[in-house]
Amino acid sequence: MDVGAVRLGTPTKAYPKTLYITKLVFPSSPPPTATDALNLAAKALDSFDVTEATDIARFIKKEFDRIHGGGWQCIVGTDFGSFVTHCFGCFIYFCVGSLAILLFRGSAASQQQQQFPEPTHHFSLMDNTLKP
Repeated sequence: MDVGAVRLGTPTKAYPKTLYITKLVFPSSPPPTATDALNLAAKALDSFDVTEATDIARFIKKEFDRIHGGGWQCIVGTDFGSFVTHCFGCFIYFCVGSLAILLFRGSAASQQQQQFPEPTHHFSLMDNTLKP
């Protein structure tokens, strides 16, 4: 999935019809959930002001849990660092303008809910690297 303009959602003052994705990161190939993440981010930005990061994160997390099963975590903001353990193939980080969205399925998901092996990657936003 290329970084750049993405037509999602409906226009708002803060975000016009075309969202410009400035950064998009995942461990290897795009997970099947990447499109859902971008669509839900657009929907959240239609519903909430960009300054309501907690409400945006709550919306995306609850929808991901509903659609893809429990165990998803979502962090939204303009300035944060993280070091997370996630299930293989269940990680996406992207920016819409200056707003960063980190979405991942943590290791706390039950075995029934996990479609992937045990967590094997760590991602640091400080240096944008994945570490096995």
